[in-house]
Formats: sequence, structure tokens, C-alpha cells
Amino acid sequence: MRDAYVKTLVEIQDDVRVLIGNLEKTLEETKTALFTQNLDKARMVRDGDDKFDEEIRSIMRKDLTVQVLQSPVASDWRSLMGTFRVLSELERIADHCSDMALYIARILERDPVVKPPEGFKEMYEDMQALLEEIFRCYLEGDDEKARYIGDKDDIVDADFERLLPKLTDEIKNDPDDVASYVDYVLLLKYMERTADQVTFPKTGAYEVKVTAQDGTGKGVSAAGYTVVSEKAPKRAKNVILFVGDGMSLQAREIARILSKGMTNGKYNDLLAMEKLEHNAVITTSGYDSLVTDSANSASAYATGHKSVVNAMGVYEDSTKDPFDDPKVENISEILKRTRGMSVGVITQAESTDATPAAMIGHTRRRANQDWLASSYLDQYHRPDVIMGGGSARYLPKSVPGSKRKDNENVIQEFKDMGYTFVGTAKEMKAAPSDKPLLGLFHTGTMNVYIDREMLKDPQVLKGFTDQPNLMDMTQKSLDILSKNPNGFFAMIEGASIDKQLHVMDWQRAAYDTIEFDKAIQYAEDWNKKRGNDTLIIVLADHAHGVSISGTYHERDGKKGTEAVRVYQNSVFPTFKDEDHDGFPDNPDPDVTLAVQYANHPEYYENYHFMKKPTPPALSVTETKQEQSAIGDKVEFHQVTKASSKANPARIHPGDPAELMPANTPKDDPQECHSADDILLNAGGPGSEYFKGTMDNTEVFFGMLRALGIDGNKTKVHLTQAKK
Repeated sequence: MRDAYVKTLVEIQDDVRVLIGNLEKTLEETKTALFTQNLDKARMVRDGDDKFDEEIRSIMRKDLTVQVLQSPVASDWRSLMGTFRVLSELERIADHCSDMALYIARILERDPVVKPPEGFKEMYEDMQALLEEIFRCYLEGDDEKARYIGDKDDIVDADFERLLPKLTDEIKNDPDDVASYVDYVLLLKYMERTADQVTFPKTGAYEVKVTAQDGTGKGVSAAGYTVVSEKAPKRAKNVILFVGDGMSLQAREIARILSKGMTNGKYNDLLAMEKLEHNAVITTSGYDSLVTDSANSASAYATGHKSVVNAMGVYEDSTKDPFDDPKVENISEILKRTRGMSVGVITQAESTDATPAAMIGHTRRRANQDWLASSYLDQYHRPDVIMGGGSARYLPKSVPGSKRKDNENVIQEFKDMGYTFVGTAKEMKAAPSDKPLLGLFHTGTMNVYIDREMLKDPQVLKGFTDQPNLMDMTQKSLDILSKNPNGFFAMIEGASIDKQLHVMDWQRAAYDTIEFDKAIQYAEDWNKKRGNDTLIIVLADHAHGVSISGTYHERDGKKGTEAVRVYQNSVFPTFKDEDHDGFPDNPDPDVTLAVQYANHPEYYENYHFMKKPTPPALSVTETKQEQSAIGDKVEFHQVTKASSKANPARIHPGDPAELMPANTPKDDPQECHSADDILLNAGGPGSEYFKGTMDNTEVFFGMLRALGIDGNKTKVHLTQAKK
């Protein structure tokens, strides 16, 4: 099987070589058409674009593609995907050649033909030389260098800036031929875009406009971008991005009430995150929907671009393939490429879950977690510290409990690269700080604070009795990452704030928020000892529709909804923290909070703490009879669909069974995200950038501004190879 793959990969490379040869020929023919004013040749070049598309489809249809996708050797599969990405880039260049030929044909169709301005030929030849260099890189197998060779496009940009004023002057002198000059301007822009490979080399406002034709007619869409190059007054050496997943304003407030307490209506203290000196309100929508998910929202932080629900590091295309969507370079790739910085992703979720993966990966479908685990090995974005759950995504399928579909042993591959692998808190604390670290402490999501540190129910922990807390994970990650003199970027996630709000367990969410805040406190203290050289940002990725309507107690015999106390009856809760560790000793005091949810499935109301994690609703399948009429004949058939029903295990003994009807579609058995804005707190160098109301994509630019990163510079040439 392996030999067959190698043989056909060579065949594909030969086909790519032919394809590039055709592209180079087309570039030459396009230039000839313009400068010899040959209209027929210009039309022929434009029509030739279909030929390129067919050539690429032919390569992608090769029989071995199916075989390779079934291959147990994951590196084969990733190599093939890399080849497909090269083909996509070449197809894009071919499309630009077609567009250039279109404008050349429009110019040549006019009578009299307006000759190109002086210097136009030189710009074309500069662009052609740049593309030929990119082609050479592709043929040599160095597609990463081909991607970054665009740094040299400043030559074409300079040509463009020199020619544009000339065209403007000629339009003024010869207004009758304004249409031809406009076409020249458009042609120049296409030439520049082809050279740029869809980058923005200069600061300023840009508009990207796309026109497409389908069965319904012509559609036009435009997007505006502002390219910036700001520098912070004091440059940060490092950035720590703390993401409290789903940590809405109310989730913070609940944690503050439980952890700090109140006296005479005033809080006894604030959370550590709330003491950071700068704050902003962040909007969270993606470009496809009002309400986002964690992949899309984290991707905005990681790339400065919006995406769609379930996607990370890509712009969605129309194909079913989750790996062929146009990709956007993320913060890990930029920082490694431009400055050789270290990167860490630390979470209590699976380490390939949406938020950590968005800092590293590129896929339309966040559920491709085994593929994401493998992609973490790729040199150009390989994290230096990975900690969290999800070992099942790294173990070969031959190992019991694995969730992989192949026999790739990703843990062993990391160990072969010099990583220390740890699976318990004890091993993590003993790990050396001068080597990269892979820490996987659970096959799935790590257990939450209440179950891990307080209740310790064996049925809940399922054998994972030595999982580290987030404070210790933060400490170990900073010990390792800070060894790099070039600095580091760390994303540290309080993942189960979100996961517990989804199952409407606000007490477990609150204790995890407190744990998250204590990790922030450690980082703040660590930064002060170092002289404040690190930008610390704390935010959520999206919100939940959770709210505090008052308090709840049964002192007067009332139970259920009638025992919810509002207005003057909402006496203060009685949480106590006798050991002063910041965590209430008992999550179920006699006076607790009355917490309500805005977006929920059908469920039974329960205002008490549940010692065993208990979901609000259960997934079920509903089957019903539907009728359809065909002429005067009526037919009946069975229709089956996913649904949910309230979980009776939520009913508290002795309380009335209060069934709350769903206010969201019944096919989702969990509480849903909300479109509410979220809060950001920041401290350290560059934190002054964050103020007012900002879009979530601005967080990315704030981080690069603080670090003083120039995205057009390349210090370290990295590849997708595992080396």
C-alpha cells in the first residue's frame, strides 16, 4: 500500500509540474496579447481557465486518492492534503490570469485601442518573475516558502504605486478613453493581487469584492478591511490570553458572590480578573450568524478574521470537504514565523476542543479532533506546551478507549520529538521545565473542580483521581514557555464554565470560574515579579443566557418556584468559606442563588445543588405519522427525528415536579449560547488598546500590537513537516 502511494504521489507531482508549465505559458501569452494588441489571443487565454479547472479536477480524481484516505498511515493522508492545497493555490492564480485576460480583452475590443502606460510592461514582468519563483518552490515541495515568498511583492506594489498616478493623469488628459484607463487600473489591481497571493502589504482601508455567477444569476459581495500597523508605547515580551469559555457577565457575578461574599450590599472584594486596569465590551457574532460557537469565536481571537459556526482558521467555501476551505494564518503561526516565539495551549477540555484548537488548526469542522491532534505535530504551528484532556484523540485505535480512526500514535510521535509526556498531576509537577510538554490528564474532558477536588466520587471520576488544577497547570506552562528568550504566547482556558452552563449546573460552573480566576491571580503575581513584561487578557468567547433573579430558601416551608425570593425578599445567600481558600465550603447552603436560564430545553426545575452531574434533558427519537397527497390519493408514512425530553432525575426529592417547557428547538437537549456581548479585562504592556465597545477580531490586533509584530517579516522558515 505504501509503495503504491509513493508511486502515485510522484504521478501527481508530475501532473502539477505540467499544470505549472501551462500556467507559465498562460502568463506569457497574456503579456503577448496585451503588448501586441492581439484580441483573439486574449480571448483564448480567458477561455483557457476552464482547462486549468479541469486539469485540477482530473488530478484530484485519481483513483489512489480514495486508497490514501483509507491508508492507516496518517502522514500519507496529510501529504495528499498538502498537495491539494497547492493545487487550490494554483487554481486561484489561474483564475487571476483569467481575470487579467478579461480586462485585456475589454481594452483591446475598444477602437482605438489605448496603449498601456509607460512602465506597465515592467510591472507585468516583475509579477511574472515573482510567480515563477513561487512555482519553483511548489515544484521543490517547499509550499510554506512559496506562501511566504509574498514578502517580495513589495516590488510589484512599488510598480503599482508608480503607475497609478500616471494613469490618473492620462485620464484627465484624455477623458474620452476613460473606460480603457479604468480597465487598466483594474488590470493593475489584478496583477497586484496575483502577486500578493491575497495579502495586504500596506496599511489602510481595503475592499475585497467578489462577483459570482450561478443558476440564480449574478451575485456580488464586498467586505471591508482596515489594515493597521500600530505599536504599543511599551512592547510586551509575552501574551497570556485567558479564555473563560461561556463566561458571561452573570457567570462572573455568580463567582464573585460565592467567592468574595457581601456585607451591607457591598462586595467584600473583587475577582482577580476584575482588578486588571483596562476593560472593554466585546461583540461575538460570526459572519454567518448572530449567535456564535466556541470554534468561530476563538478563531476571531486567533486570526483577526471572522468565520462561521464550527469553523476555525478558515473562510467557508461551498464544498463538503472540511479541509479545503481558504485558510487564514493564525497567531501561533505568525509568532513562530516572525519571531520564533513559543506557544502553549492549556485547557480543561479536550486539548483538541474548539478553543485550544482554534489557536493552532484550520478546519471547517471542529469535530475533526483526531485530525487536529495530528496537525499539532506540524512544525509551523506546533505548540511547545499542550495540556488538557482528550488523550483518546492521540492514542491509536488499537488502544481501548481511543477515538481515532487510524493507528497513528500521536503521543509517541511527540515523545520522539523530545516532548515530556505526563498523564497525572504528580507527573506534571515533576516534569522538567527545559523541555516541551504534552500533558493529557483524561481521555475526555477533565472533571470539574467540585467533583475533582471536593466530592471525589469514584463513579464520576472514573479512575482519573490525580488530575491537576488550573493553577498548577498555569504555573508549569509559564515555567516552560518563559525559557524562550524570544517570548511566548499562551492560551489558558477555563473550559467547563461553558460545559456546565450547557447542562444548567450553575454551581459547578461557578466553582470552575473561581478556579479560573485563581489561575489568573497566579499569572498576575508572576508578571509583577518579572517586571510587568507580559500582556494579560481575560475574556469569554461567547455568553450564556444565565441570570440571577434573586435567592432561594425553604425556611418558611415554601418549595420550588414559590420559594424564589425577589426584590426585598431576596435575602443574601449564606455561602461560607471557613478555610479562606476562595471556594465556598458547601455549594448547597440554606439560602442560595435563584439562577434562571434564557435559552433552555424542556427540563424539571431544581434550585438545589445536585451531587451527581445530571443533564437537564435526554435525547430521544420521535416518530410520528405524516400524510402527503398525490393527486386525489393520500399516503401515510412514518417520520423520525431527533428530539429531547425533560430528565426526571432532576426532580429534587420533596419538591414539586415543575416541568419547564422548552423555549429552544427540541432537537438540542442542552441550554444554548446567547448573542450577549461579553467583558474583557486586560493588564500589562499594550493593555491600553482595549476600551469601549470592540469587535472580537480586534483582540487579535491588540495582541500583535502589544508584541510589535510585523506580519510581513519572516524570521524562521517553518514547514508542515514533522521535524
